[in-house]
Amino acid sequence: MTKSPVIRVLFVDDNPDLCTIFRMLLESSGDFSVQTSVSARDALAFLNENAADAIISDYSMPEMNGIEFLEVIRKRYPQMPFIILTGDDSKEIAINALNSGADFYQNKSERIDIQ
Repeated sequence: MTKSPVIRVLFVDDNPDLCTIFRMLLESSGDFSVQTSVSARDALAFLNENAADAIISDYSMPEMNGIEFLEVIRKRYPQMPFIILTGDDSKEIAINALNSGADFYQNKSERIDIQ
């Protein structure tokens, strides 16, 4: 039986501790390789030199929020799977994220099952 290729995830959040936690959580399954970035601008610089299979991004970040980051990604990488995370349970943010092209929206305060 052949093992599936590892999925390269770029995780973007201005909280370095959360970056570490998500990296450890995702990589523990053996299915993901995670690169972290503490800003959208750093993430874009990373993508100029490296590939990713999917992006998970916080919504609320300084300089460029998750929706603004998503809009840049959609122009450069239209097929890139993109998930927005937020600590705010606002329905408006969820609707804005999905209308802007996010593939999925997740509230950080809800239980997240990684399978």
